[in-house]
Amino acid sequence: SHWLKRAGETCAAAAQLFVSTAMMNDSMMSTASRKPTGMKGKVHSLATSLQTQNEELGIEKGHMHTIKTENASSTTGMQGQLNDIKRYFHADLQRMGEEFAVQRKLQEAENVRLQQQVTQLK
Repeated sequence: SHWLKRAGETCAAAAQLFVSTAMMNDSMMSTASRKPTGMKGKVHSLATSLQTQNEELGIEKGHMHTIKTENASSTTGMQGQLNDIKRYFHADLQRMGEEFAVQRKLQEAENVRLQQQVTQLK
């Protein structure tokens, strides 16, 4: 019987503690969820908004840096390809110029030969 009385008292104390803790939590929750009004509330809201925007700006700056880096490496790669193409065209033009000079000399020699034959026929 003594044990039962003691267990009952312990249960009652635990229940009382639970209820007072729950009430205190409810009170703190309603205070935390309730937004301050007046100038303090406006300042707090503005500070929170600025902090959020600052964090978002930092993220966007990171994205922009990544895009710029990718663009720079892409441009460098493209510039290298353009330089290669330019060298190939330059080499082709030089080769064609040399071939043209050789063909011109052959044609001039053929013209001289034909002119000599025409002169002999007269």
